[in-house]
Amino acid sequence: MGGGPANGLAERFWEAFRVARHSADPASVEKAIGLGHAVLAAEDVAERCSVLSNLGGLLQTRYHQTGDFEFLREAVRKVMGAYVLTYESPEDSANYANNIGILLHTAFQQNQDRDTLADALYWSRRAVDEEPSTKKALYLANLVVALRTAFTVTKDLAPLAEAIEHARAASECSPDDVSTARSLHFLAVVLRDWSHETGETGVVEEAVDAARRAVKLTPAGSSDVLDRLKILAYLLDDRYRARGARDDLAELLRARQTLMAHTPVTDPRHSQNLAELTTTERDWTALTGEGPKSDRGWERADTEAEVCGRYAAEFEQTRDSALLERAIELGRSAAAATPVGHPRRGVRLDHFATALATRGEAFGDRAALAEAVIIEREAVACTSAGHPLRVQPASRRCPAAARNSGRAPTPLRSARRPRPRPRSGPCGGPSAWPPSTRT
Repeated sequence: MGGGPANGLAERFWEAFRVARHSADPASVEKAIGLGHAVLAAEDVAERCSVLSNLGGLLQTRYHQTGDFEFLREAVRKVMGAYVLTYESPEDSANYANNIGILLHTAFQQNQDRDTLADALYWSRRAVDEEPSTKKALYLANLVVALRTAFTVTKDLAPLAEAIEHARAASECSPDDVSTARSLHFLAVVLRDWSHETGETGVVEEAVDAARRAVKLTPAGSSDVLDRLKILAYLLDDRYRARGARDDLAELLRARQTLMAHTPVTDPRHSQNLAELTTTERDWTALTGEGPKSDRGWERADTEAEVCGRYAAEFEQTRDSALLERAIELGRSAAAATPVGHPRRGVRLDHFATALATRGEAFGDRAALAEAVIIEREAVACTSAGHPLRVQPASRRCPAAARNSGRAPTPLRSARRPRPRPRSGPCGGPSAWPPSTRT
């Protein structure tokens, strides 16, 4: 098609879509939605399927921002329109069917209408059944989520049994470690459900193995590590309660200690995770006579600070914004857990300041840069003379400190803002909406 009015409107939509996709600003999303409607109203619009699908994703985002169910209804209609237009393309239709299933599952979570859940299952199954599909593991995982919801609602074991088989299949056909970790985690969850519901203990070993592998394959800095460690801990606790074996309790204690090391004090799950670790420590003491070896509060803060620094460094290599956000979260938690006068406060604050400065440099975040300067100055001030924090150049300690000490500033690197995470659902929620590719 030539460069006519519709083509120019489409380019404006795609530009607005790119902005909205990486911004939590409701105004950006509204602008993109308005342009999407205008594009679809043009008779000679190209890429109609992609516009329909991505407009559906924008409408879903707007639903999450406002809670207005009408946005979700319209999202379903738009993606169904894309599905109809690509009916003869199995790969594309599978993608759209998967997205419809996600939308309908989200709708059920609000309206609790079992017919809506049945529709979600229908479309998720269609996505899995389409051949060929290069994303079958993803579609299977989303079907597992919907089936587990059906079991939770009806207490019918048939959807749970089906979920187990699909989770096994997903783990076998997953194309990479990230996908495999997700599928194994889902498998561990539904196997634990089966064991609790039926009393069958034979599946516990498979569930523990799946949970261990899911934790091992979860990428550094992923927010999913908390849920995966928690499921592993619950399974190990189940097994210890059933067998009373010392080795099971020892592994459970290690898992819960690791979980606490990854849980910032600002996380809503912190209190429950700490209570569960305390219970496990008491069980360990009762079984072995051994008490906690050290003050885990300071150990956790040290771990948080070190992981904060490592994730910030890994972000420089991978440009994965989730790593950097996790680094800042951990750094803030370590700082909050370390009172003034503590001998390691300076080192922990230094890690935190570095992560903040990295965000400021990468995203042009002036607030993060300003906070980095304040934190780094405090880190230096609370260390003794001759400490490496006082000796090494400011540019190595914290780029923001160098920017505010008369040194030439480092040019800001342009980068996209992280995409807002979708709301969680069963098993951690459906996988993130896969946007259509422009052809």
